[in-house]
Order: sequence, then structure tokens, then C-alpha cells
Amino acid sequence: MVVLGVVVFAAGNTSDDVELYSPQNLTQPKPIVAAASTETDAPAYFTNTGAYIDVAAIARAAEATDY
Repeated sequence: MVVLGVVVFAAGNTSDDVELYSPQNLTQPKPIVAAASTETDAPAYFTNTGAYIDVAAIARAAEATDY
């Protein structure tokens, strides 16, 4: 049986090397690991970093909104 799919994990929020954490440090199969960045493309102060990061996206504080 063949199972196909894309697996994405957040890098984590401990300001540490993502290589130290599972499942982000898996190599077979290798997930896509997403980190948080600032609006100037610097790593967010809380995001995990390292060689296993594949993509980064701007992170902002979530705000509740009444609709």
C-alpha cells in the first residue's frame, strides 16, 4: 500500500535548535518544518531555528475579534 501526503510541522516555540525535537527532526520521511519570522525576515524571538527549518512565515499575536 502506498500512502501519499505532505506533512508540515511548526518548528516550536522554545527558542532552541529544532534538531532537538521530534517529530520536527524526522529524516525519513522528512516533514516540512515551518518557523516564525518577523516582518523584517528575522527569526521571531520565540521560534526554534536550525538546519531543519524549511520555510518561515511572519508571526503575529493573535487577537480575538467579535463578529
